[in-house]
Amino acid sequence: MKWFYLSLTAAFFTSLADVFNKKVLKEMDEWFVIWLDLLVTMPILILFSGYFEFTMPSSEVFMVILELLPLEIAAFYLYMKAIRVSPLSLTVPFLAFTPVFTILTAGLILGEQIPTTGILGVSLVSAGAYLLNGEHMLKKPCAPIVAIFKVPGSRYMLIVAMIYAVTSTLGKKAVLLSDPFSFGLVYISCQAIVLTVINTVRLANNPDLIKRVKNKKAWMLVFAAGISMAIMVMAHFSAIQLAPVSYMISVKRLSLVISVIFGWLVFREEEILYRILGASLMMSGVVLVYLR
Repeated sequence: MKWFYLSLTAAFFTSLADVFNKKVLKEMDEWFVIWLDLLVTMPILILFSGYFEFTMPSSEVFMVILELLPLEIAAFYLYMKAIRVSPLSLTVPFLAFTPVFTILTAGLILGEQIPTTGILGVSLVSAGAYLLNGEHMLKKPCAPIVAIFKVPGSRYMLIVAMIYAVTSTLGKKAVLLSDPFSFGLVYISCQAIVLTVINTVRLANNPDLIKRVKNKKAWMLVFAAGISMAIMVMAHFSAIQLAPVSYMISVKRLSLVISVIFGWLVFREEEILYRILGASLMMSGVVLVYLR
């Protein structure tokens, strides 16, 4: 059961990083937050690389990384934008659509048959998304669906889920050609390099972008978010070595519910009962899709 507790740890610190990032996004823009998060995360992972037996990936893996980078950075930016402009409880749960999009595209494009558990999983995720805005049901039955697209963060996170449906497939290919930790460390390092170039150009054009962030608390929050991400990554890769990926990811998706609870406890987000019920349904649907 060690893999279960490690997966649960990964879920908790995924959500905790979101809390710290949402707080710091009041002081910094998305480009700086994702850059600084990675700059904190990367040295910690390098420190533990010996524990995971790091091996340099092949040139073929680096080609996959080149394909992944623009998609991943776009998704990372939209993810941060989503949690900045909208409540955690109305954004993070929409990541449940990533496996839904994957299973649907596999059925439509590749002609793969969708098993009964997969259909049920998709239905639960959809029902959960409806319930997230359940307080609008009393007005009109379709109002919760309309509300999804009225909340900017929900729209952004749906796009993120679509991107992740593509990157998860490419990432799986890279992991098969390498190993989870080695690929993960190199991939995060490449993201950090690209974001360093982007933000260096931004600072050259506008040096005041960082100078105006005078709140020391903001820098502490960035550091806390980076540490949370590093713990999440280490717990993630440790769990993957001990259990089937589908089991591990299913437990890690508890982060959907944990983020909703954090949204209520930390940010005093409202209509929490609908949010918890919706996120729980979505998580259950994800589990069915992964275990199909």
